[in-house]
Amino acid sequence: MSNTTGVRNTTATVADDHIDSIPGGPATAGMGIHVVDHRRGHATVTMKVTEFMLNGFGHCHGGFVFMVADTAFGMACNSDGEPNAVGADTSMNFIRPVTLGTTLTATGTRGTTFGRNMLCHTVITDSSGSVVAELNGRCVQVRPK
Repeated sequence: MSNTTGVRNTTATVADDHIDSIPGGPATAGMGIHVVDHRRGHATVTMKVTEFMLNGFGHCHGGFVFMVADTAFGMACNSDGEPNAVGADTSMNFIRPVTLGTTLTATGTRGTTFGRNMLCHTVITDSSGSVVAELNGRCVQVRPK
């Protein structure tokens, strides 16, 4: 079954209606973020750096690098059942500058789960495959009202 992003969902453990609702809504679409892979505990997304995203030094503003990382992080944490995990804590390490025209790839992998908490590690690479940043985060599953 294909979701609304055109990515084929071949992982039976992810509910079909849930996978269709994840990709971040208008903010994600507006930044040109595309879902490459989304399955249980894992998500990969890409974003091409445009002129709009550059800072005063001619590099991609860190907020945009964070946004693509945060998207993969959130999708990896929300890949089971209802989308009810929200980011509670993140730490981002910027390793090298990103230039205009670079396609960033963010791959989030969910790790340890404890109680309602989930840890996730996200690696962001540039067009050549070099790591440009890493994000470590913690999501918390919120309880339905």
